[in-house]
Amino acid sequence: MRLRPWPVAGLVCLVATCAAVERTRPRLAVESRRSGPTRVSVKKIEQALKAPVEVDFVDLPLHDALNYLSEFARIPIEVDKKALDEVGVSTDLTLTLKLRGPALRSGLDLLLEPLTLTYVVGNGVLKVTTLEVAESTFETHQYDVAELIDFTNDQQRDSDYRLLSRAIALADGSKWEDNQGEGGTISLDHEAQSVSIKQSQRAHRAISGLLKTLKKVKESNANLTR
Repeated sequence: MRLRPWPVAGLVCLVATCAAVERTRPRLAVESRRSGPTRVSVKKIEQALKAPVEVDFVDLPLHDALNYLSEFARIPIEVDKKALDEVGVSTDLTLTLKLRGPALRSGLDLLLEPLTLTYVVGNGVLKVTTLEVAESTFETHQYDVAELIDFTNDQQRDSDYRLLSRAIALADGSKWEDNQGEGGTISLDHEAQSVSIKQSQRAHRAISGLLKTLKKVKESNANLTR
């Protein structure tokens, strides 16, 4: 029995279809996951989080989306599988997301928050985990607030600090210290003209953004009055 050759038009159509599928398929960092992610500096991860990202995910499993972002940003991304299993979130869950231009940091928030997930940076990797796990680990950061608090007058200083601390506490709804001594804390350092804040990484991201915005607003207002 002689096999009839494919028509040339049919072969061209098949090749074109395969090429189109390959172009739209996310590049997966599968090989790097087999032996564990490569560790990089926290500074490199922070720089990558500020860089713009473009994605067009349509019914893509979460693990494939994260692998794509890992390769796109050239940073290792791990999944806290134990934590996700405890809240019943599978990395096989499919999602749809289209972004063009926002920072990777914002893209991750849009990707993870609907699933009640977030991420933390440490030990050379970006780790995707649950809100509960992320909120249970605190870090202490020092923030310069000389532009936001009048340290030349004690009464004004105290008033400015009260207003600022309330704004910070409401920045992202994180848990602050209660009667049992659990939660984040904030304190004013008069000499350094700064505030010392103990909170989760997620809260620190929101607080850092808030303080930058407040400083820009104050600077703009000062320029208008000149």
